[in-house]
Amino acid sequence: MIIVDSKNEIWDFFESTSLKDKLSAARLNLDAFELANGFEHEIVIAHTDILKSEVAKAKLRNTFSVVFYGDDSCNYQELSNAVFFLSSKSDQDLFVNLVTKMDSLSREQQVFKSQMLTINSDLSEVMGSVEVELLKIKKLYETKAPKRFQDFKGVQLFSKYSAGENIGGEFFDIHKVGSKLLIMMSSTSSYLVSSSILNLFSTVKETSHVDNDVTNELFKDICSDARKINASKSKKVTLELCILNVDLNSLKVQGKIFGNFHLKTSDLEDLYTFKHKDRSFDELDEEEFNFESKLKRGQRLLISSPGFNKNWQKLSPEFLQEQLLANDSIKTLDILDEAFFQLKKNLKGGFLSYDASAIILEVDQNAIFKA
Repeated sequence: MIIVDSKNEIWDFFESTSLKDKLSAARLNLDAFELANGFEHEIVIAHTDILKSEVAKAKLRNTFSVVFYGDDSCNYQELSNAVFFLSSKSDQDLFVNLVTKMDSLSREQQVFKSQMLTINSDLSEVMGSVEVELLKIKKLYETKAPKRFQDFKGVQLFSKYSAGENIGGEFFDIHKVGSKLLIMMSSTSSYLVSSSILNLFSTVKETSHVDNDVTNELFKDICSDARKINASKSKKVTLELCILNVDLNSLKVQGKIFGNFHLKTSDLEDLYTFKHKDRSFDELDEEEFNFESKLKRGQRLLISSPGFNKNWQKLSPEFLQEQLLANDSIKTLDILDEAFFQLKKNLKGGFLSYDASAIILEVDQNAIFKA
């Protein structure tokens, strides 16, 4: 406890109470109080004259609590931590009870703060370990499945993934049922959202059909789970999501997209442009996510993820993706290999800044499909 007193009035009152045997107190004058520091957890008893000093008032605001003595007409209410007004006629028992209780609360606060610092240190250590393990898992996934090739009726699909250091990360998956192809690609800043996406997509893969209703419902469920997770967090998580339903009979592509995805064709068309860069996924109506297009014979469609695009923009390779995509003499798999080589060739570590995913759909020149 700190007593700021120049005329011994407060000190004499303190000495007349039983507090002198319960609590230790340091007595300072105004000049010493203005120069001293480290009173954040202290109870301060001060004469109202202290309010004439702006330096002292600023320090009082940072103390645990303040008891004033003197002129009760002063504006001591301007300090939100002022708890009592004291005078020579004040009830000593009431004053003793108040200060004793405040001292107990101050000590509890210090213990709690110490515990929180310990917990925060332990949590930081755990999170550091989790991030290290996640990077190992990402690297293992990249090593075991660096590129994928799937041959469907009239359409070939090539895909590749590379791990990044970002929290959360990207995932993509492909599921075929009959003549329908379901493509899901996601990017999020949350491990919880990533887990939810994988669980929901796994559930969809157990169904016996894929159509636009399934696509829309999956998109809706993922966004719903992300909103629930957002509701429990002070820092909002991000979510970028692309879910496409490809009809291999008609080559129609329908679905929902939100985020910094790029959909480019070998005809140098940009099929999708991210129009809502300043808004989050939970601020838009579902209709604003709708996407529809149609592939053509001999055409290539490149779907690149937000992480791929951010890495590409950051590293600025000396050629455009379209130059590779539109060149018929370059094999499709070589396009992905070259693109990812450009992203990684100047890296000092083993990871990109962000997870990167890319998928290319290539339609056979002689593909038969419904008009």
